[in-house]
Amino acid sequence: MTPNIKKLEDLYTDSSLLDELEISSAIHPIVAIQRESKKVFIKDNKFTNTQKILAFALAKKLLFSKGEIESEKIASSEILKEFGLKRGTVDGEFGKLRKKGILVCDKKADGYEIPVYKIDDALGIINSK
Repeated sequence: MTPNIKKLEDLYTDSSLLDELEISSAIHPIVAIQRESKKVFIKDNKFTNTQKILAFALAKKLLFSKGEIESEKIASSEILKEFGLKRGTVDGEFGKLRKKGILVCDKKADGYEIPVYKIDDALGIINSK
């Protein structure tokens, strides 16, 4: 039996690794993006802090994937400013998400991001009621 050998060319794709429609549909109730500044706003406080942080991070990930912003990274200081939460609350939420592997820290660049392979987990949390 001959093994199914693939070439490097077989690994390339022309599509994005992000499902823009799925992500946008999930985060739409939670966030809005100002068209000119690309600033992400939380539009409804009925969601948990975890859901808001993940929606915020996914909005930035989408903007970055479209070349609209320079970095998809989020920082706790950014969340403190945008959400008006206490530092201990933000640090606790970041810690829980890091422990689950949903937020990862880039040692070279300050900030956290959601890795592509954890987007489904993030969407599951956002979509849970």
